[in-house]
Amino acid sequence: MNILVAGGAGFIGSNLCYRLLNGGHEVYCLDNFHTGQRSNVQMIADLNNRFHVINIDITRSDFYIPHYEYVRFDHIYNLASPTSPKHCKEKPTQTLLSNIVGTSNLLKLAKEQGSKFLQASTIWVYERTSIDYVNAAYLEGKKGAEVICSEYKSDIDLRVVRLTSVYGPGMSITDSRVIPQFIMKALRNEDLTIFGGSQLDYFCYVADMVNILIHIMDTSILRPIILAPKEMISIRSLAELIIELTYSKSKIIEVNSTTDIQSRSTLPGDHFYKWEPLIDMRKGLQYTIDYYKECITVGDNQ
Repeated sequence: MNILVAGGAGFIGSNLCYRLLNGGHEVYCLDNFHTGQRSNVQMIADLNNRFHVINIDITRSDFYIPHYEYVRFDHIYNLASPTSPKHCKEKPTQTLLSNIVGTSNLLKLAKEQGSKFLQASTIWVYERTSIDYVNAAYLEGKKGAEVICSEYKSDIDLRVVRLTSVYGPGMSITDSRVIPQFIMKALRNEDLTIFGGSQLDYFCYVADMVNILIHIMDTSILRPIILAPKEMISIRSLAELIIELTYSKSKIIEVNSTTDIQSRSTLPGDHFYKWEPLIDMRKGLQYTIDYYKECITVGDNQ
């Protein structure tokens, strides 16, 4: 099959591209490389002639895919968006446009070609936001993208999935989300500050999430669903496990949160698609820690 992955140079997107190539497909990676890393996909492109890297901005009003206008895409995965809170805060306009205009452009393409379409949203759409919230552009962009998807649900074979927190090798060591932050601080023996440490949340290893995305593409779903592993973990337990696995001297500093943090366990149960992960939390964190140690070593030797 011909498969288009928008945001294919990002953390999840690049892992998805690699998995699809291993499945024997022709894969087209769309990315403008504002936040996606060319290094994530360049080696794949060098080694596999079924992999096509296309540098393009999906928010353009005249959006089309040069040199591939006559390719019919069987599947389109839309993972195109900045995701790290740091990037979303620095580039709020780009974040909004990629989610709203970009999603609209890709949906039009899917309608024209009769493609199956998967929209990657986020579990965070349930959060209340304010204009000064660090991740406001990302959350409002994802909410807007879901609204646009609802307009196309009678025209194309569409599924909307809300992702929980995804982690693993390939995730930038400068990513501002909780697992990269905790690992890097633990490796430097710095204290780990947590807010609302008893809060329960879902964390999914990237290879497991990629497998589920591919499975869901061939599954008919009638409304947005949350993709989540069966087990949850508290933020304190996550911090303790990372300290244990890194043999760190870090201490945990717990600060009472001044914001209303919603536990994922309070969300409607019938909105979940849960599975038993192939990679458990301990093993997934160990793989990620090993990857970060290698990144630090390479950086130190340059």
